[in-house]
Amino acid sequence: MLKSRVGCGSGVASMELLVVPVIVGGFLSILVTQYLLFTKIRQLFVDLDSQLAATIGKLLEGMPFEGIEPVNPIQQMIIQALAGQFQAPAVEVMPPKDEKGRFR
Repeated sequence: MLKSRVGCGSGVASMELLVVPVIVGGFLSILVTQYLLFTKIRQLFVDLDSQLAATIGKLLEGMPFEGIEPVNPIQQMIIQALAGQFQAPAVEVMPPKDEKGRFR
């Protein structure tokens, strides 16, 4: 029956000729759909980023930062060194050994 519809070869060969394009077409449609979805998601992230940047810019414009100086790098280095001195050094705890030198 399939041989008479397609008009080429045996029934098995014509069936293979029909199945392969369907599988390839399905695979290509999945790839195109993924590409379109990723493109849309990428565009949404770009829009979100620009909206967030505009909102943060508006918030910073309204705040009184005129009299505040940026941090001096030398002062920042001194503060980090002092903070490092106040941290307790790491203590290694060794388990006790018996007379033969083995750990209990």
